[in-house]
Amino acid sequence: MTGGRLAGALDRRWLRTLTGRPRAGDANAGPHADAAAWLVQLRWVAAAGQLVTIATVCWGLGLSLDAVPLLWVVALTAGTNVALAAWLTAHPEHGPPGEPDRSLVPALGAAMLLDVALLTALLFFSGGPNNPFYGFYFVNLALAAALLPTRWAWACDAVAVLGFGFILTDHHPLPGIPHAQPPLLEVGRISLLTAGRFVAFLTCSGTVVYFATLLRDRVRQRDARVRAVEAELARAQKLEALGTLAAGAAHELSTPLGTIAVVSKEVSRRIERAANGKPTPDADEKNLRDVRLIRGEVNACRSILDRMSADAGEAVGEAPAEVTPLELIEETLTGLRERGVVRVVAEDPAAPPTLHVPLVRLAQALRGLVHNAACAADGGPVTVRVSGGAGGCDGLPQGVESSRIGVNDADGLRIAIRDDGPGMSPAVLARVGEPFFTTKEPGRGTGLGVFLARAVIERLGGSLTFDSAPGRGTTAHIFLPARRPA
Repeated sequence: MTGGRLAGALDRRWLRTLTGRPRAGDANAGPHADAAAWLVQLRWVAAAGQLVTIATVCWGLGLSLDAVPLLWVVALTAGTNVALAAWLTAHPEHGPPGEPDRSLVPALGAAMLLDVALLTALLFFSGGPNNPFYGFYFVNLALAAALLPTRWAWACDAVAVLGFGFILTDHHPLPGIPHAQPPLLEVGRISLLTAGRFVAFLTCSGTVVYFATLLRDRVRQRDARVRAVEAELARAQKLEALGTLAAGAAHELSTPLGTIAVVSKEVSRRIERAANGKPTPDADEKNLRDVRLIRGEVNACRSILDRMSADAGEAVGEAPAEVTPLELIEETLTGLRERGVVRVVAEDPAAPPTLHVPLVRLAQALRGLVHNAACAADGGPVTVRVSGGAGGCDGLPQGVESSRIGVNDADGLRIAIRDDGPGMSPAVLARVGEPFFTTKEPGRGTGLGVFLARAVIERLGGSLTFDSAPGRGTTAHIFLPARRPA
C-alpha cells in the first residue's frame, strides 16, 4: 500500500472514530472498540447538549449568567474528545473477549475522570447544587461502571463525591433563584440541609457504582459461561460427527468382514482336510474361488475406509449448506453395498423444500438407517419414500421412481425407510435408539447407529421415530425441517 493510500485509510478510520461510529469490519478493532467509539459519540452529544443549555439559559430565559467560562469548559470537552478519537485510532484494541485491553483502560478512565471534573466546573459556574443538572454525575458513574474495571469506577465515584462537596462549599450562584442554597463559604456553617444533600449524594453514588459493577461482572461471567458452552458444544458436535462416521463404518464393514470370516473358515477347513489326507473334491478350484471372493471383500473394505477417510474431514468441520432432497438421497445411497435392493420413491411436489443441513454427516446417519433396514430384510427389498420435496422427475438417480401425488409439505421433508423384515416386539421397539443396544448377532452391530442418527437428526430440528410389529416389518420415519427458497 502506498503512503497516500495508507494515509487515506487512516483518515477514514479516524473520521469514523471521531464521529463516534463503531469500527464495524475493521480487522484491528478489538471487542471493546465499539464501546470506545460510542463513548466518543456520547461526549459529542454531551458537548452539544451543554451548548444548547447555555444558549437557552443565557438568551432564552434571560438569566444573567457568565457564559464565557462555561463555553471554555465545553471547548475543553470537545478538544479532549478529538484527542481521544485520535488516540483510539492510533492504538487499536487487541484485548481478549470479556475484558478491555489494558492499553485502552487508562485512556477511557482518564476521559471519564475528566468528564466528572468538567461537569463539576460547569456546575461551579452555574449555581452548584442548586443546578438540577448535577444529576448527570450519576450518568457518568453508570457509564464508568459499565465500561471500566471496578477500581476505575470507584475512582470516578470518589472524584464525583469530591466535586459535589466542592460545589457545596463554593459556587457561582444563579441570579433570580429564590431560596437557593448559598455556598458554605458564605454561611460559615454546615446546615442540616447541606449535610443531608452530601450524605444522600454519597449514598446514591456508591449504590449506583456498586450495583452497576456487580451487574456488569455477572453479565461478563454469564458471557464467559456461554462461550465455554458454545466451545463444548462445538467439540461435542465434532465427536458426534466422528461417532456417526465410526458407526457407519461398523455397519458397512460388518457384511464384508462377516463374509471374509465365513469363507476363510471354509478355506482353512479344506486345507486341514488335505493335510490329513482327506482332500475335498475340486479343492483347488474352490480355494481359488474363495480367495478371489476374499480379495474382493478386502477391496470393498478398503473402498469403504477410503470413503470414510475422505468424509471424516468434511463431516468434522462441515458447515450447514443448502441441499435439495435429491442431493441428500443421492449422497445417502453413495457407497451403499445394498443399493441394489433399495427402491426409492420420490413423491414430487410442485415446490420442493430446500434443506439447510451438513450433507455428509446427515447422509452418513441416513445411510446407517438404510443399512439397518437392508440387514433386517435379509436380501428383501427396502423402500425409501421421500415426501414433501424430492425434486422433479428429471435427473433422478438410477432406480428412483417418481409418483405425482401432490404432496407439498411446506414444513419440511419426510423420509420413510421401510423393510419387510421380521419386525420388532413392543419391548424391543421401546429400546431402539439406546446406546449399545442392538438386535444383531454378536460382532455384527455396535448399538450406536440409531443413537447417533437420532442425535444428528434432532440437532437439526428434526425427528426420528419407528413403527414396527412382529411379522410386519419396520418403518423408520424421519422428519427434517425445510428452508424454502426466498
